[in-house]
Amino acid sequence: MAKKSGTTKSDSPKIVRFHRGGLNNKKIQDWGDFAADRRLIGRPRESGYNFYTDRTKQLIAGVWECTAGVVSIDGFPTDEFCILLEGSVTITDKSGHAETFGPGDGFFIPKGFVGTWNMPVTVRKYYVIFEDKLSAKAETAKARPAAKPALKRAAARRTAPPARKSAARKSPIRKSAAGR
Repeated sequence: MAKKSGTTKSDSPKIVRFHRGGLNNKKIQDWGDFAADRRLIGRPRESGYNFYTDRTKQLIAGVWECTAGVVSIDGFPTDEFCILLEGSVTITDKSGHAETFGPGDGFFIPKGFVGTWNMPVTVRKYYVIFEDKLSAKAETAKARPAAKPALKRAAARRTAPPARKSAARKSPIRKSAAGR
């Protein structure tokens, strides 16, 4: 049977439950070590599971876990809301202001944040990430240099339709005016 276009009951949005333990009976996926240039202390290893990604791939939600260590955050790439499930983390901004979070605490990290993330023990959190890809595309388009006028004229000459050759006609008004 051919699928009709449009939304049907089977592909309508569904609620995604986040269980207390964080995994909803899913197997956590190994995401590897933090990049060497970001590791300040230890060798923290990330793992997690994405429970939800919207159609635009701009909104992502899931659970994240990381072993102990300290990592640098140099221009956080997205906006992210977190709720800590296990462990503790101290986040310090570039001015030295530190906030410590434990199980049940929620916090928001804005895009562009600079500082450190200190995990003295393994941490598990829920996350909701928003990555504004549409604004990024608009910024990229704005950053492109404008075409030079000479190039615009050359492009216009290449794309303009050929000029029509018309018979030289004199305007009837000119004829009558010339006959006076």
